[in-house]
Amino acid sequence: MSYVNYLGEVIGLIDHGKPKKAKAEEKSYHNGWRVQGIPPGQLQEAREARERLVRMAEKSGGREIKRWDEAHYLMNAKRKPVRSKPFEIPQAAQECKALAEKSGWLRVEIVELKKEVRAEAA
Repeated sequence: MSYVNYLGEVIGLIDHGKPKKAKAEEKSYHNGWRVQGIPPGQLQEAREARERLVRMAEKSGGREIKRWDEAHYLMNAKRKPVRSKPFEIPQAAQECKALAEKSGWLRVEIVELKKEVRAEAA
């Protein structure tokens, strides 16, 4: 089988071989510190949503739904970042954590954003 270009000339097929897979190099990196927690108002919104769900289930005669458990919610709630950009130094993250706790954030924590790749033994 052969191919023809727009001028009518026969062109051959070029064998490029198998495509090379890009090998991802595993490197260690450090992206700073992120302050995250549960924002003010999120706990109350979740409580109200659960109560609405319980009332709807009771009204429709569906299966019984467990009542609100604040400790369970705080344990499993997704924490949101206080600031979208991570801090470069840990002292700044500590100050942000203190300010967030003062302003009503719950379960505030500092998370170090890093990846360490171990060197393979030869």
